[in-house]
Amino acid sequence: MVTSRDDLGMQLAHHIRDALHPRSLAIYLWAGDGLLASVQGLAPPGAERIPASHPALAEITRLRRPCDVRPPEPGGPTDPPISGLLPGADCLVPLPGRDGRLVGVIALGERLSE
Repeated sequence: MVTSRDDLGMQLAHHIRDALHPRSLAIYLWAGDGLLASVQGLAPPGAERIPASHPALAEITRLRRPCDVRPPEPGGPTDPPISGLLPGADCLVPLPGRDGRLVGVIALGERLSE
């Protein structure tokens, strides 16, 4: 049973690492005061807490799907300009609450096999 934000972060991290084998992983959950705080994984220096109102997070919340962070290939399809928020992340996954507001985000690096 999950009883705290830290427990939730540990459970998520365990299952994500087992399933996806990411090179890096950071899980951010709502910390109040409009911020998301890193509860699992290694947050980039200076990004241990990030504003939930950041335009990149607003965009992935609006899209309601994981988004690639890597810069687009020349002439290829592009996702919203979300690179730069969390260096080292290749994909950001929004965690919407029941009311649709962002309660967390998962930042995934590339797979270890890549």
